[in-house]
Parts: sequence; C-alpha cells; structure tokens
Amino acid sequence: MKDLLIILDAVKRAQTELSAYLQPGECNAEKTIAKLVEILQHRDVTQAMNAVYPKIESPSVAPRNTVEAEAMLHEALPGS
Repeated sequence: MKDLLIILDAVKRAQTELSAYLQPGECNAEKTIAKLVEILQHRDVTQAMNAVYPKIESPSVAPRNTVEAEAMLHEALPGS
C-alpha cells in the first residue's frame, strides 16, 4: 500500500506542476519538464513503480485495460 501512496503523491505533484504551467502568464516549458522529471524519476517513485508493475521488456509497462491493471495490482500487492 505504501508504494501506491508514493506513486499517487508523485502523480498529484506532477499534476500540480502541469496545472501551474497551463495557467495564463509566462510559462517555461524546460523548467516544467525538469520539475516533472525530478518528481517522476525520484528514487522512491521508481522503486515504488518497480514494486507495483512487473519488469517487462517492452517500453510500455502500463496495463492495457482496467482488468489487466487490477490483476497487476493484486499480484504486486497481495490482499489488495
């Protein structure tokens, strides 16, 4: 469960950065991307993602549908 909370927190912080970028006024895409990379590539986030999602040789590790997502989560987090 802790891994999911880490991931959800990172997504929320990334959404906040994107929302700030989309607000009227001056925007700096490079700065925003740097902040997103910092959030999403943080050691704790990558470890949580590795714990929740199996390592797949494909570039896309995201589940294709809700059923697959639920199955992956139940496998990664027994009892969930």
